[in-house]
Amino acid sequence: MMMMMDYNNAFASDCQLVAMDGTTVLIDGGANVAEFYRLLVSIRQGTLQTWKLRNSTTADWQNLSVQVDWVNTGIIDMNNNNNDNDNNNNLSIEGCDLFQLEEEDGLIRQVRQLELKIGGVLLQDPEWFKMLATALRASGGGTGGVELILDLLGRQVNNAFFFSSSSSSSSTK
Repeated sequence: MMMMMDYNNAFASDCQLVAMDGTTVLIDGGANVAEFYRLLVSIRQGTLQTWKLRNSTTADWQNLSVQVDWVNTGIIDMNNNNNDNDNNNNLSIEGCDLFQLEEEDGLIRQVRQLELKIGGVLLQDPEWFKMLATALRASGGGTGGVELILDLLGRQVNNAFFFSSSSSSSSTK
């Protein structure tokens, strides 16, 4: 029997999810951050994705911060053709997040993205992440939102590969 986690009990009411720059607030409010993570789990389960913890370390014991390195792997149908044997559909999403805890009760006060890679490409645009959070909220974790999220992932991967290949070809001229 699988236990359901109550995400609301893990986050402080004023918790924020913050971008890599350390200043851009991506999601504000403990209930909203909790809902974001709940929806991520729901989408992951609906797309046969697997989340794995790579490493968890105490980043700063004095400031009660924990660094979590993770990877999300599995088959994502970027072309909506349901061909699970196509290796182009295997997309890894890797990240590193810093969780700052409250001293009094150990609730999560802030989650700061330290790194996010999609298909091996570093994502540094907080606006894209805001679009992802909005898409997750709009989907409610249902299958209709999966298509929108897959579209966002596909666009991000295509843009990243386009810009990385055009910059490498222009630097060889």
